[in-house]
Amino acid sequence: MSKIFFEQDTPEQRRQIIELERRGFQVRRMTQYHVKIGKVNYYITKGTITIDPTIRYEKKGFDALLGLLDHMSRNVGTEIG
Repeated sequence: MSKIFFEQDTPEQRRQIIELERRGFQVRRMTQYHVKIGKVNYYITKGTITIDPTIRYEKKGFDALLGLLDHMSRNVGTEIG
C-alpha cells in the first residue's frame, strides 16, 4: 500500500486521493487529515481549502478543490507547486 494512505482512511478519502493522482497532481500527505498539492492545502475530512501562505479559499469540498487546481494549472501566472 502507498505511503499516501492511512489505515483509518475511508473509501471516499482514498477515492479523492486516487483521483488527484490520476489527474496528474503531485499529492503529499502531510497528516492523516491534511493533503498538500503544491501551494494548495486540502483538509480531507472537513473539505477546507487554503492556499499558501495564508489564503483561505471561499469554497469547500473536493469538487471545489478540483476546480481550483484545474483553474490554477490552466493559468500560467498561477503556480500550483
